Amino acid sequence: MKYFKKFENIFFINGFNRGMIIDPQRGNYEFVPNELIDFVNNYENTILTKECKIEYKEFIDYLNQNEFCYLSKTKEKYFPKIEIIYKNPSFFENAIIEINNKIEIKKIFSTLEKI
Repeated sequence: MKYFKKFENIFFINGFNRGMIIDPQRGNYEFVPNELIDFVNNYENTILTKECKIEYKEFIDYLNQNEFCYLSKTKEKYFPKIEIIYKNPSFFENAIIEINNKIEIKKIFSTLEKI
């Protein structure tokens, strides 16, 4: 018995007509049928039965060959979930400064540092 697992750095996205698998680490993306994305979402971290392996053989082979998913003997998670929400501890990230001859640059930076 093997568990069906996906790599956490691979993103499976359902679309209107077709889905997309995005591998940002390799700079790769592939368009696939939505049924493939549904299969991954429905069977992730579950044991694949013989009937399931036969029915979805093409999907499983495709995902294994392209290293999008793998089969594991253990349920243990080796790849923690990647949080895709960007958090910035700064109050602001950037500033647009218009400079003319009357403004001192040192004063501008000291004001920004205070903020």
